[in-house]
Amino acid sequence: MSNVFEMRRDRQEFRDEAETTDMALFVRASDETLNGWNRQRIVDALLRETDIDLDTAKEIAREVEDLIAASRIKMITAPLIRELVDAKLIERGLEQTRKMHTRLGMPSTTWINSFFTPIRRMPMSLMA
Repeated sequence: MSNVFEMRRDRQEFRDEAETTDMALFVRASDETLNGWNRQRIVDALLRETDIDLDTAKEIAREVEDLIAASRIKMITAPLIRELVDAKLIERGLEQTRKMHTRLGMPSTTWINSFFTPIRRMPMSLMA
């Protein structure tokens, strides 16, 4: 049987997860598509692009979400979210992690993947 503290923690974790989908916020991606807000995308990007641990990634994502919610903005761009995450990394003294996460024209994972993706050539019959 769960004690009171476990029940409160479980209820808070549920509320934390529910709040993410409750935000009436749209994110404009670099390809000009509009997506609904999803805090987990910040966590996923931090884990994919840096050496940060899961708990810290979740804390940073929550702080960025709180900052955006407090601003009452209804639409935000993906690059601005990335900059807010970078600012939180700097606040925590995680300069090396920020360098890994910083976007230089495009995310490093994008250009690394495109560098290692073979180029498809047009068949000679279509070139004439």
